[in-house]
Amino acid sequence: MNEFIPSISKFLSEQGIEHKIFVAHQADNKLFNRGKLKNIAFDIARKEGFDYFCFHDIDMIPENESCDYSYCPDFPVHISYYLSDYGYKLPYLENFGGALMFTKEQFELVNGYYNDYWDWGAEDDDLFWRCRRHGLLDITTHPTEQNQPIANFNGTTSKIEIPYNKSLASMMSGSYTISMLVKTEFRDDVPPYLRGKTESEYLATPLLAKGAFDQLVWVNTNVLMGYRWNSNNQPASSYLTNTHGLWQHIVCTVDTEKMELRFFLNGYEATDSKIKLEETNRHYFSEPFLVGTSDSPSWDMGTHSHFKGDIGDIAFWNRVLTDEEIGEIYAGSALNLPTHGMTLHYDFRVTDENIVTDMSGNGNDGKLYDIILNNSNITNIQTAAKPHRRRGRYRNLPHQTEGISNNTYVKGGTSARNEEILVKEVMTGRLDTSENGLSTLEYTEISRKVIFENHIMIDVEC
Repeated sequence: MNEFIPSISKFLSEQGIEHKIFVAHQADNKLFNRGKLKNIAFDIARKEGFDYFCFHDIDMIPENESCDYSYCPDFPVHISYYLSDYGYKLPYLENFGGALMFTKEQFELVNGYYNDYWDWGAEDDDLFWRCRRHGLLDITTHPTEQNQPIANFNGTTSKIEIPYNKSLASMMSGSYTISMLVKTEFRDDVPPYLRGKTESEYLATPLLAKGAFDQLVWVNTNVLMGYRWNSNNQPASSYLTNTHGLWQHIVCTVDTEKMELRFFLNGYEATDSKIKLEETNRHYFSEPFLVGTSDSPSWDMGTHSHFKGDIGDIAFWNRVLTDEEIGEIYAGSALNLPTHGMTLHYDFRVTDENIVTDMSGNGNDGKLYDIILNNSNITNIQTAAKPHRRRGRYRNLPHQTEGISNNTYVKGGTSARNEEILVKEVMTGRLDTSENGLSTLEYTEISRKVIFENHIMIDVEC
């Protein structure tokens, strides 16, 4: 604080921004509650008449003018994009911590932070989902409006079998693209992966599999992922956050000339895309492609091994789609899939008993097992959700790690509890955010004092 407050105050003054810093200090014997302290500081500041707020970690010092704190009335803004702790790279797409700005009305609309994340973790991600539900994030909506049959998978026995013939064998021997239109259902019978629980398992549900090699998967970390395995059983993968109950269009490309895998969700490329492939030689087997499950002897065939949800479109190409072609997919009211190089296409409009017709004309018809076909109105496919951002560059001050170390929580069980609330209740929409936040905020102010001439520190009991 002794370095942060003078530094940030000088920086803001040089930008001509009038400001006052409120530090809410927790002075009780309870576990630390970062989200609630931010709510308290906001509540005290708004009572003094302030109407624009920046929630700021005190271990971050602006490095240059890219750290823009100017007023934005339209949406919350995340400033701390480039951080020295992360090698000046964005750690993950949904990152919503560090330095972010709200108008009074925006913060009141989302009902502030959740008050019951005690100890380290989850409050920033929780706020991200609150903003998402109130339309305050950076999301492009493709004006999709198509009514068509969709394939419903029951999560236990449903699958589609695609015979592995000459055209598909030729596709898999070189570069290719695979796309699927999917909508996942949240599953209470598949526990989510929680880093804070030692008994928690990382489980994957195949969307598309062939033997032990090429797959698109949904995993119980609530992500959709593109996989490619080499002959040494080593995976390359890229992922983006999945939202249950919404249509998601996945595109995964494998380029054997550039030796890279790329992954897109609704036209948005993953931040960890362009994965380098180190091994191209693979064994090719005659097993069919399977949609919604896997028959690999190495696959753990538990409950999670069967996809539950809807699939509305499947397409293969024997080449890499260009960025322009991927963008054009969403240009109209229906998916605009390029036909050049297409080796397989199911849109489920033409079926005969238990056979779905390949609309590409290559005869790669698929066999349906326990699939229910229903008409569905597919509307407004959205890009991956991310905060509105200004790309500020910050130097992190040294401090003891309180978050994640060696893929586990430093704080242990309390952080694990926070993660469980976030994954099971917040991300699934089961938690009513209007019932916990600013509207239910309770605290006791013990004392306050002026620090660094015109700023204020408030001791509070949470």
